[in-house]
Amino acid sequence: MDFLKQKFFDHANLLHHLLTKKCELKPLEYDNSISEDLKREFRDNFFRGLTSNNTIKFKEETYNVVEEAINPWSIDFPSWIGEFDPEKGKKVFIIGSEPHIHYKYLQTVYGFHAGEGEKIKESSRRYFESGHPIFQFLPQFLSSFLKVSDQEVLEHCYLTDLVSFAPMKSKGVNVGSTNGINSMIKGTDDWRRIRKAYASIALENEIKGVKPEIIVTQGKEVFYEVCQTLLGSGFESNQFPINLKGRQQYIRIAKWMDIPILSVPHIGSKQLRSFWKSHLNEVKVAVNKHL
Repeated sequence: MDFLKQKFFDHANLLHHLLTKKCELKPLEYDNSISEDLKREFRDNFFRGLTSNNTIKFKEETYNVVEEAINPWSIDFPSWIGEFDPEKGKKVFIIGSEPHIHYKYLQTVYGFHAGEGEKIKESSRRYFESGHPIFQFLPQFLSSFLKVSDQEVLEHCYLTDLVSFAPMKSKGVNVGSTNGINSMIKGTDDWRRIRKAYASIALENEIKGVKPEIIVTQGKEVFYEVCQTLLGSGFESNQFPINLKGRQQYIRIAKWMDIPILSVPHIGSKQLRSFWKSHLNEVKVAVNKHL
């Protein structure tokens, strides 16, 4: 998993504490075998690498302006279920913008990991039946592309973000958005600049490590940032409307190294939950038609 060591500046080789010998992801939020001290060490090691990187130029001033006791900087670790075979990777690379941090120092994207002693098909079924939008809707519009059942889609998914770190949320302080984080870092830097700079050094290597057959971006903004990072500012793309009353939504498609990059309306967004419930079939039709 060299691409993850590079993504997290893991020169101390702490990554092996987070994975099993078969590269299964441990449940970082709950596993008592991973101590809070180890999680903090992984976090601290990452930020030492981040602040010393001349491309990202993440300032110690920006780090220090966030209150460690209340909203500590924390990591949202990429997530998957079952074994991760570095030779095969995962077929679906799903990417959002920035994390919503609910756990101190270290957590997994959307809490997506196998339970203790759970087989991959059991995990896939559990998440598919959980009712969470990303696990409910994403399989239904990707199953035809992957030529597997809806439930099986989750076995092939790898979830990540453009930037894998953010301050943790606390009571009364919502930092799970670009504007929220910008407000918290109080003018010491611009969060969009940090996000783009981090993606410029980490994203391509992460995709090559995962070896996906398709990249799915959550929303228009992420789509454009991913495409600009991988393809440059003059990239070509197509957009196709999802027919509905009210505000128009689109799917967007580009291609990088023969891998389709598919943009869909943000699946995990509470604001778009009613859209997905009402228009899932239209998304399925559009995706199957244009991919």
